[in-house]
Amino acid sequence: MQHQNNNDILTKLIAALPEVKGYLSELDNQDLWWTTVAMVGKINNQNIDPQLLVSIVETQEEFQRLRDKMMSALIERYESQAKSDLQLKTQAIIDIINRNLFERTADVGFLTEDQSIKDFLSIASPDETQKHAIHKRLAEYVAKYTVYDDIALIKPNFTLAYSLEQADTTFHFNDAFLQDRRLQQGQFVEYFGPCSFYKPNTHHLLYVKAIIQDNDLLGYLMLNFNFYDEMQGIFDTLNMGSSAYKMRLTDQHGTTLASNNSGAYPVLKTQGKPKSTKNPLIQQSSLVLARETKGYEGFKGLPWLGEASLDVKAAIHNHQSSAIQDECNEQIDEQSPLFLHELTQTNLMVKNLLLIVILNGKINSLKREVSAFLPVLESFQEISQTISDTFNRFINHLHNVILNIVTTKLENSALLSAEIMDRNLYERANDVRWWSLDEQLIACLRATLHNSNEFVNLQVKAQQTLTKINSLYTVYTNLILIDNDHNIIAVSNPSESHWVGSKYQHKHDLEECFKITSSQAYKVSDFSCSPYYDNKPTYIYYAPVKESKTNQNLGAIAIVFDSEPQFKAILDDFAPDFMRDSLAAASFSAFIDSKGHVISSNTNNVQAGQKLKLPEKLTKFTAGEHGIVEVLINDTLYLCYFFMSKGYREFKNEDGYSNHVIALAGIRK
Repeated sequence: MQHQNNNDILTKLIAALPEVKGYLSELDNQDLWWTTVAMVGKINNQNIDPQLLVSIVETQEEFQRLRDKMMSALIERYESQAKSDLQLKTQAIIDIINRNLFERTADVGFLTEDQSIKDFLSIASPDETQKHAIHKRLAEYVAKYTVYDDIALIKPNFTLAYSLEQADTTFHFNDAFLQDRRLQQGQFVEYFGPCSFYKPNTHHLLYVKAIIQDNDLLGYLMLNFNFYDEMQGIFDTLNMGSSAYKMRLTDQHGTTLASNNSGAYPVLKTQGKPKSTKNPLIQQSSLVLARETKGYEGFKGLPWLGEASLDVKAAIHNHQSSAIQDECNEQIDEQSPLFLHELTQTNLMVKNLLLIVILNGKINSLKREVSAFLPVLESFQEISQTISDTFNRFINHLHNVILNIVTTKLENSALLSAEIMDRNLYERANDVRWWSLDEQLIACLRATLHNSNEFVNLQVKAQQTLTKINSLYTVYTNLILIDNDHNIIAVSNPSESHWVGSKYQHKHDLEECFKITSSQAYKVSDFSCSPYYDNKPTYIYYAPVKESKTNQNLGAIAIVFDSEPQFKAILDDFAPDFMRDSLAAASFSAFIDSKGHVISSNTNNVQAGQKLKLPEKLTKFTAGEHGIVEVLINDTLYLCYFFMSKGYREFKNEDGYSNHVIALAGIRK
């Protein structure tokens, strides 16, 4: 019943489109003329085989069935597109924020191990110098992880120890989330709601964890995530310059946490309990869909859902004409999975069927010397040709609709893949810079430099620190600590411990890293094969480890990004979602550089490391540039939507790092 309602609404709206309305009007007029000529034929049918008129009527019915098939095909495409777009955007709302918040859980876990924070909380009454030092330490963190509004340190009695936002150490927290038993069990608490410490009548997304030293509770760490700013960025990305989609993030009770349309979804107002479903529901001429997160690295966070709605009329008008650019040939090859074989063949079959009927009629008329019926047959032939021409134009219109629908899917896929990749790599740049400031790593390299007797003990502690980090931040295969002489001192991955004591092999990258003077700067390798990644290509991030007081280089940290599964997971999660298996099999997603080297792909037809011959448009990189191109891959022409990565926050925008990665989503043309 639901599907029938959808079809009724879609049929009325599609039939009202000017171009479709024109085709239908032509076909109705021709059908009426056919009926009129058939009546004339009945009057002049003396000595004519009665079966001939029956065949003419049956052929008319075949044309009518073809008309209905075309309308059904048009409805199917529009419905599929509306659902597919809605599904992708709805899933992206919750999955993008969930991926981000997974990183926050790692942050709160590692930052509670920071020795500077522990030392500060161990002081009953810190002086101004000590407050200045902890401020500098926390400010360093926020300067790297710019997704936080504030960091607060709370004493065991729930009074404020220190905060970047305000310095009232007499403040006493009276919030229930600080009583959560998970804190006493060594777990973190993820909390969204009001907080007595911040502005009243506002909600905050907070990450809280107890800070323990030698089994003693020193206090609590509270990270205040910049939630609303982050959600606005997600909505802006998903809007793609259109206001057609109304989107919100909601809790399991239907309370809106953030939205892109305050009229439809006022923040903190409860509007119906959402239910995660595969397909959209129709409500008052709008398609509505809610989705739970698919999870990331096993993390699913708070019981939130993404929800989006789209007016059905807007969905149809968004895709009524082709958006293919001039440089691409709009014609669909007959061998393409986009080609409408069934409709084209049916049109030809019906046309041929009538031709046979007319030929038989002419032969029959001549044999029986019934010349009066020949003009009737000529009229049927003219009508059939006119109808066939109309159907050809209708099929061409359908092809244009399909092209536009497909390119929209490809556009969504390329844009979101590039967005998620930049967001992921933003975190890597933050991680390497912060970890280079770790006291245990600094102490170990200092001991190496001065040949201290404490080195062996400190080396063990450094390795334990790296292993602890890697257990929290699971997107790395190894974290490597290197001294000034390029010797590998410690690694996070026990199975890679054979590297300890050897010379680090990427000499040029390391030398470039040692030239860095600011704690905000970092170095990234080219995407190339490395012995530290099983001789497969990846990115390795570097930051120098320095003496905090003198800024003297002690060594460096190199972190090996697990690029193969991470990039493939992005491409798989945001791949074009085609309902037809033939289209899905003919499509692909990939990350490439502006020289055509494939970084990652979700299909065996396009292999990582392969070099593609790119059209000139893709060789001139401009961040944020996007559009449609045709790319020849393995002697097969693909229609591709590209999006040139534009960075995320300050990453690749204000930090001096340039990385020309292009997200491609294509389909065999």
